[in-house]
Amino acid sequence: QIAVGAGATFSAKTTTAWESSVQLSKVAFAAQVATLRPDWTVLGPTATTSGTFVDFTIPAGVTEMEIIFNTVSCNGTNDPLVRLGVAGAILATAGDYASTCGTHNGSGGVGGVSNTTGFIIFQNNATSHTSGRMKLSLIGNVWIEEGVYSRGGSTTESMAGSGYSKALAGPIDRVRVTSTISNAFDLGSVIVRYK
Repeated sequence: QIAVGAGATFSAKTTTAWESSVQLSKVAFAAQVATLRPDWTVLGPTATTSGTFVDFTIPAGVTEMEIIFNTVSCNGTNDPLVRLGVAGAILATAGDYASTCGTHNGSGGVGGVSNTTGFIIFQNNATSHTSGRMKLSLIGNVWIEEGVYSRGGSTTESMAGSGYSKALAGPIDRVRVTSTISNAFDLGSVIVRYK
């Protein structure tokens, strides 16, 4: 274990001979996030070790959010998604979003995925996991997405995503972290912070 800052610790998890993926303890993860943005409200961390989705309640008036992924993994070949909720209903219909996520593995290999039912993160492998940050910003009544991630596990790649929601009829009241075909989560945790 490696001591970081005010008592935070990291646990190193080696997934291949040339890759070491860092998994933070839940308490240290929350402490580090709060330190980075002290003016933001932090929700979580919430474990993503079982179930098919995690919901976070968002109050009215929020204009910026960040969803922080800590080695999040699903047990199938699907991709993680973030969806918005308005008036108690999750937006999950084709056309509610326009989102893409591209990858680069450092050896010239590239790939990617797109989705119109949520803000997507490329994973596509049951033995892969994702760490990184998705930022959502409200402009008018449209949420703009941008994200930077690292995929570890069976493969190691850097990833970047972007997208936007449709024009919403009202303020969001929740954020859901789920997946494209509702495979169960089996690793990691998520934090949402907002202001």
